[in-house]
Amino acid sequence: MHIANEPNDPIDFYSYFILVSPALRAAAVRPLRRARHRGQACQGVQAARWCDECEQTICDLLLNGYNKLRAAMSGDCPRTKSGEPIKEMQAIVQWLSTPITVEELQHAASRLRQHPTPHEPPYIRAARAQLVHYELRSLEAKVTRSAAQARGASAQPARDLKTAAWAAPLRADDYAFELLLDAVLRLRQGACDPLAIPDHLINRPPHIGRSQAQRVLRASMETLRLAHPDFYCANVITFLYSTEELPDSVESTAPTPEDVIIDRENARLARRTLRALIGNGAAQRSQQHYRALLRDISATVLPSGPQLLAWVARRFDIDENLAELFLRRLVRLAFSAGLDWVADNCA
Repeated sequence: MHIANEPNDPIDFYSYFILVSPALRAAAVRPLRRARHRGQACQGVQAARWCDECEQTICDLLLNGYNKLRAAMSGDCPRTKSGEPIKEMQAIVQWLSTPITVEELQHAASRLRQHPTPHEPPYIRAARAQLVHYELRSLEAKVTRSAAQARGASAQPARDLKTAAWAAPLRADDYAFELLLDAVLRLRQGACDPLAIPDHLINRPPHIGRSQAQRVLRASMETLRLAHPDFYCANVITFLYSTEELPDSVESTAPTPEDVIIDRENARLARRTLRALIGNGAAQRSQQHYRALLRDISATVLPSGPQLLAWVARRFDIDENLAELFLRRLVRLAFSAGLDWVADNCA
């Protein structure tokens, strides 16, 4: 097979995909995990696929790189700021302008995924630099910014806090503002606790200690919450929740970070308790009863109260007074765990 054998079609996308896609995906794994999944593995509906957002990012990068390479092979080579053609791209064009078999292309794709070696061909090094790493430049920052904007957050929260007129009270105390800015940026990068202040901010002047620094940060966050509730919710609270846990009412309630952390811990404990009650799908009678009851609790239309109490009393062999207390406790656990989670795990 020849990659470049037609004047009007210097390189087909299939050949470009074979060459570049494996190395591009491998190099993009970590920045995409950090930017979009808080460092966790990206999982789509199918095990072999990433989530739709990450797959779309890779497709966009591949298409952009293909258009650039196709233009270069057509004579429109990208140039440096001084106007000189990029030598690495010229080396790639010269290499791909010769007949190449599918096997040679696959071998080159395998070498692109490896670390550079002193004796590798210059065109492999050039392809790795221009077709893979150059396409991934600033990927993490770009994806982080776009993901934040998709959640309603500011594209550049640091700039807004430093320049906006409404944020002037926040800037009155330099140290408090630095703590607040650091917390906002750490949350965007996947931190779970804004009060986990880094040591370098604790050990610098005014040397007030961790407890006092946390009190200063709490006060600064409260000032932000009162000064601009929408900014606070979009750039602080939404990042304390994972996407699937974000309540619809979060913007109207504007909870404190401590409230969110407590709710998250309560949900974790409730889910652990409910997992123990429903088991792992075994056919034990009590687990079947718990799953059936929790399905009713999480249903869109609840059964009538008297009928449900009678069912609980009969199935769990308790009187109706105890059944009411038992049911109230289970309802609280279900709401803490999340009704969608309960429905999925008791289906």
